[in-house]
Amino acid sequence: MPVKGKTGNGFKVLAVELAHGLRNIEALAESLDKAWKKAQSENLNELEINGAAHLAENFYTAIEDLFLRIAKSIDQDIPSGEQWHRDLLQRMAYDIPEVRPAVISAELGATLDEYRRFRHRARHIYAPPIPDWDKFSSLVEQALKTYTDLAMSIKNWLQFLYKLSEELSSK
Repeated sequence: MPVKGKTGNGFKVLAVELAHGLRNIEALAESLDKAWKKAQSENLNELEINGAAHLAENFYTAIEDLFLRIAKSIDQDIPSGEQWHRDLLQRMAYDIPEVRPAVISAELGATLDEYRRFRHRARHIYAPPIPDWDKFSSLVEQALKTYTDLAMSIKNWLQFLYKLSEELSSK
């Protein structure tokens, strides 16, 4: 799979960056899980709900940052236009012949799209009124599972990256 101007070392750097990003996403998922557990035992106050909403926004933003790194380094193209966030996410579920295998499954892409849509609503609709807990509590509830699925997908995809790195290094 030819990638113009890339060396094996460049892909090794990308792999390290993706692994580091996964650790950050894991920390956010764990924080969301704590919020979920607290919500199960007591009512969250306005500040706690807003904090959980902010964590959910950051959770998806960190995931999107991983995808942007892949799009820039491997696809060598970042979507543009009004729907670029959606397009980037959809692209990560595509197997792109002679470029790369899919990074995530379509099923994980659909789950992540719920986080993307929440982030959009939280940034553009929820001003001072607090987010409706019922509208996004399912995202908080499934954050650890979503992280686990993402981590497995990225780790599996990294095998492609390591193979590509070795092929380029041996040339």
